[in-house]
Amino acid sequence: MLASKYRLKDSSDFDEVHKKGKLYSGELASLVVYKRGDTDPSRFGFVVSSKISSLATIRNNKKRILSETVRQLVTKIPTGYDCVFLGKRKIATSYANAIMKETRDLLVKSKLLK
Repeated sequence: MLASKYRLKDSSDFDEVHKKGKLYSGELASLVVYKRGDTDPSRFGFVVSSKISSLATIRNNKKRILSETVRQLVTKIPTGYDCVFLGKRKIATSYANAIMKETRDLLVKSKLLK
């Protein structure tokens, strides 16, 4: 599980990232990145809406996969960013390996990971 200090919690934080962040799109998910301008650890949020699947178990599973991938990479990501991963429809039928690869690719695309 991703540690609490690395997670976005308040809806106001999610809103700020959506309004001021830069969007990077992939096949299974999108990533919105907002540079806060401080030296606190980067924080991450995960959104898989009910449009993706009406079953909460599927949505939660996909969010857990995204979160686990970020947890493994969080030490390599620079500080001062807020990021939100947005699941797309295809994520509901995708395997964990594909989701993990997509997550890494989006972080590289956004230049948060080398």
